[in-house]
Parts: sequence; C-alpha cells; structure tokens
Amino acid sequence: MEEDAFAPLGVRAGAFLVLPALEVTGGYDTNPGRVPGGKSSFLTTVSPELIAKSDWTRHEVTATLRGSYTAYDKTPELDRPAFDGKVTGRLDMTRNTRTDRRGHVDRRHRQSGQPERTSRADALSDLHHARRHIRPDAALQPAST
Repeated sequence: MEEDAFAPLGVRAGAFLVLPALEVTGGYDTNPGRVPGGKSSFLTTVSPELIAKSDWTRHEVTATLRGSYTAYDKTPELDRPAFDGKVTGRLDMTRNTRTDRRGHVDRRHRQSGQPERTSRADALSDLHHARRHIRPDAALQPAST
C-alpha cells in the first residue's frame, strides 16, 4: 500500500503521535438569532483540534479533541462554544483476548430558539447544555488477526 504524500506528519510526544490543527473561518449571517426582525452580523469561528495516537506494540489509546468558538460582531449574546472529545482504548489482555473501552463528551450551546424539552429526562440531560456518553464495551473480544 502506498502512503499518502499529503497526510499530516504530526509531532512525536513520547510514545504518542500528536496531530494538532487549527481552522479559522468567517462569514455573514442575516439573522443569527433566527428571530423576526433579528440583526445581521459578521461572524468568526475558531476551531482547534488535537488528535493523539499511541505508538505501542501492545495496547492502544487514541484521543480526539475538537472545539470551536463562534463570535458575532453585532450580536455577542449569540456567541457560542462547542466541544467534542472522544477517547478510545484497547487493552490486549492475552495474545488472543482484548477489551475495548471508549468515552465521549459532547458539549454544544443550545440556541434560545430551540423548542423546549418535553420530558424531565430531556431537561436533566440538558442541565448544562451538555450530552455525555461513556460506554464501556464490557464484553471481551478475540483479537483480530
């Protein structure tokens, strides 16, 4: 298999390969609040990203962290952060047995124009405008060959 000549090189940090990235975008929204008679505004979004992959002969850990912040020049009350983080891991217990684990955190700003939650469970899950998901894969799996 031929390697991708345009693949990011990354930075070595101990036993990890770290792949940082930063994206900055701009634009114009005629009604960022999505309300009747709302003000228009220019916007800037800054989106950092960090991926870290282990480089071990046994076991594996990968972390993917992405964030963004959108700022509006005329309507700063609508500025919004976002974060998405995932960590996955594989523990090789024996030559033929392994266990996989993963964790995920997703934090998004809820727009004021979104409909109200209808159930108590929905309201509790949005208490801090965050959705968290941690799901260990408890079953042991045979190692792939």
